[in-house]
Amino acid sequence: ITSLILDIKCGRFDPGGGITKWKRIDEAISRQQVAQGDGRPLLAVACKAVEPSRLMSAEYPEAAEHLHAELDTVLSTEGYGLTDDGRAHKLARKATFEEARNKALSLREHLQKRGSHEEILKHCREELLQDESDYYELVFEAAKGLEDRIRLLSNSTMDGRNLPQNVLGSKNRKVPINSGATKTQRNEQDAVALLVEGVIAGFRNPQAHETRLSWTVTKEDAQDVLGLMALIHRRLDTAEDILRGGGADTVS
Repeated sequence: ITSLILDIKCGRFDPGGGITKWKRIDEAISRQQVAQGDGRPLLAVACKAVEPSRLMSAEYPEAAEHLHAELDTVLSTEGYGLTDDGRAHKLARKATFEEARNKALSLREHLQKRGSHEEILKHCREELLQDESDYYELVFEAAKGLEDRIRLLSNSTMDGRNLPQNVLGSKNRKVPINSGATKTQRNEQDAVALLVEGVIAGFRNPQAHETRLSWTVTKEDAQDVLGLMALIHRRLDTAEDILRGGGADTVS
């Protein structure tokens, strides 16, 4: 903790030991921000938390990537992003609340007309559309929600591409979308697993490896990707019914 506080140049306000870690860091940052009249110390500690030297030693590398991506999502609501080496940078002009709200309503209306899934529609929120022309954060959260739902259905703790590879494929079928009795059904099962793997590879992992400025999702791309995720969710609806009824072996 002492090293971290010194690294972010808040050492003169470090209250020292004797209090909980978060209170110690909070007091040092808060007092330094008051002293210099801006919020740079808070941004500095956020960047320090995801420096490659800190994350590379993590026991679970995918969890480290997700931490980086989650923090990037939070910072984006204030007009900042994180590069792959943990440095903060300014995003394109931050959308006003009214602009973000209108974008969310427009996208939701479009998806509703296409018969999108409720699991997708719930992510059409203005706080995920703070960047003027980028829909990445919304797509990222929708992909995260898809991954969470598969974990819930399969009772798995896996992350990333390992998740669909180990619970959705025709060889394991922990999340069965059909009876698996025919080759066509098994092929369909594998196809859904590959679709999920593609979504995770494309929209859950890149943010931790690419600088934020080079990874932009347009409105048109967002509509297409969210449409694909809606299709997957409908297959998961079927899987949920099958699991509720006793599993794939009970499906005729």
